[in-house]
This record gives sequence, structure tokens and C-alpha cells, in this order.
Amino acid sequence: MGSGRSWTREELAHEVDRRAAQLSVQHRPGDIRTCSLLTDPEGVVELLATWSVGAVAAPLPSRITATEAEQARSELEQARR
Repeated sequence: MGSGRSWTREELAHEVDRRAAQLSVQHRPGDIRTCSLLTDPEGVVELLATWSVGAVAAPLPSRITATEAEQARSELEQARR
């Protein structure tokens, strides 16, 4: 992925299913999941896989620091309560 090649719908669906299977181990429906706000194929797969497991996607800018990302996650969890 990320090579600039085009995907068929079947290839995209396969990648989303593969990633969703990994995410389903850690995330339940309704969980808030932060992910990088990427516009490349990996970002699309992450977003679709997140939705596929029923989690709520909270895209964050890809250039924020780890501290900023953790703060955003904390604020999202607090707002959810």
C-alpha cells in the first residue's frame, strides 16, 4: 500500500477486512479510536476499518506530537462521559 497503484474494490475490501480483524481485538462498537488524518491509501483503510468494527473515528493531524495526541484522546474520552 502507499505505492501509488490503483486498487480494485475487492482489494480494498480485503485490506479493510484484514485491518478490521486486527482492530476488533482491541476495540468494541462505540469506542473512540484516534487515527492519523492521512489522505493516502493507508489512511482510508484505517478509517473504513474503524467504522467496520463499529468504533468512532477521531482523525488527528499527522504532525502532532505524541503528547498532543494523548491529550486529545483524553479530552475525547472525557467529553464522551
